[in-house]
Amino acid sequence: MSEAFAKSGAPNHRRDVQNSARLAASAAAGITLVGAAVLGPWLGFDPVDDAYISLRYAAHWAGGEGLVFNPGERVEGYTNFLLVALEAGLIRLGVSPAEAMLVWGRVSLAGLAALVAAFAVRHLFVGAVAGCALIGSLVALHPVVLGWGLSGMETLLYALLVLVATIATLGADTTRRAAVAGALFVLAALTRPEAALLAPVAAAIALRGRGRRVVLAFGWVFTIGFSVYFAGRALYFGQLFPNTFYAKLDFGGSALAVRGLRYAAGFVLAIAPLAVSAALAGVGGRRHPRWFAPLAGVALAMLAIVVYEGGDHFPLFRFGAPIVPFAAILALVPFALRARSTPRAVAGALALLVASAAWAGVARPLAGGEGEVARRTREGLLARRWSELGGHLARAAEPGASLATVAVGAIGYTSGLVLVDPHGIVDPEIAHLDRELGRGYAGHEKYDVANLLARRPHYLLVFNLAAPQPVPEEELPRLVWGAFNRELIRHPDLARNYRLEHVRVGEFWWSVHVRRDLPTLGVRPKSGDLRRDAAP
Repeated sequence: MSEAFAKSGAPNHRRDVQNSARLAASAAAGITLVGAAVLGPWLGFDPVDDAYISLRYAAHWAGGEGLVFNPGERVEGYTNFLLVALEAGLIRLGVSPAEAMLVWGRVSLAGLAALVAAFAVRHLFVGAVAGCALIGSLVALHPVVLGWGLSGMETLLYALLVLVATIATLGADTTRRAAVAGALFVLAALTRPEAALLAPVAAAIALRGRGRRVVLAFGWVFTIGFSVYFAGRALYFGQLFPNTFYAKLDFGGSALAVRGLRYAAGFVLAIAPLAVSAALAGVGGRRHPRWFAPLAGVALAMLAIVVYEGGDHFPLFRFGAPIVPFAAILALVPFALRARSTPRAVAGALALLVASAAWAGVARPLAGGEGEVARRTREGLLARRWSELGGHLARAAEPGASLATVAVGAIGYTSGLVLVDPHGIVDPEIAHLDRELGRGYAGHEKYDVANLLARRPHYLLVFNLAAPQPVPEEELPRLVWGAFNRELIRHPDLARNYRLEHVRVGEFWWSVHVRRDLPTLGVRPKSGDLRRDAAP
């Protein structure tokens, strides 16, 4: 066992350890912010389409229209209330929506790096300030973590809050500290509701033997805080669960779990160096530090939730990103236990983190597939293109027009049009359809083509990719993506009621179906557009 690991709990080291933790945390946060500013643009980690769904809610809320996606329609098409509230607050303060969408991811990356660095100084490599700062920054700059920290989504804010709450629960030896830990889990659950399942797991393991008053303080604060939020949102939206729950999960099933198992296996493979080292640490049994079991329990609970939810369609394992910091801390335990000196232990830990980051980028290509990093880059590019199209539609479409498209995020936000959502994310009628989930593309399995065409949206974007030249209409059935679009392009009412127009935006062409009773998509001036400067 390393000397630093042995002395980590000695009282005479406490003050020095605290100072070292502060230094390491500050350095890790700074390194991470610089690293993200360099690596993000180089890797093309731009915001993804779903981030604009939350931003549209935040913009409407900040503008006084309420928590709505389409004005006048109360539908809970998000599961990240805290992020929406934070974005809305910044917009009300005059921050541009583009920056409001990105700032919390950067803050979360820096906070996560600082937290891991401070934890490493206190519990793994005492006194190794520089090494622990690098450890914290490498965890935050891991491709899976960085890719979702710069996505505009809530993933890293959730990861930070769950880790903070779990560590706070570890130190909850008084009723006051237990109450703080419970409140932190409430914040995590406001960011993603899955944290409501993690709180009892953390408490059951970390608070064992702490006394009844401590357990009750944690339990009452968490239960009351989350219950107030849960009841408030249910009354506001008129549904017990978020609309996305019914559209994407709907109480699950065997097919969904099988898909979730495949997703979880792919994630574990992508972080194989960390997973193997953490598993080896788990074999250590009696030599575990007391915090090992709570961290491992929460990490495994998060992985089990991912399996139950059936995984995700986004690349670079969005649902696995919050698990990476837990896995990294657990994976460093063998180095702290077995290395003969702190410098040697830190060097081994750094080498493991570097190997894990490199492996995440090459695992799929080695197996003959497209890399997860390249797929994540493409998601950012798609959102940029859709933002450009949305900006054009904001100027060209009929006032108050509606648009039906699978890509409801960036196009919906930047266009300001009324969005008709084919897959039910912001549409309760589609979300509550009785469909078996788990055999199709995650999050895109519920749809009703006849229902959508009966709503007579002004515009349809069936083929939602930009092309360097106009795509002939007869080629579209071969090129469209997804079961919904394939069925829609062949439906007789599409040709009967819509005509295809080729719309040029910059150097690219888009294929837009326009209702036959509408004029052509000519550009007309629009004033007072809240979203004119939205696209980052």
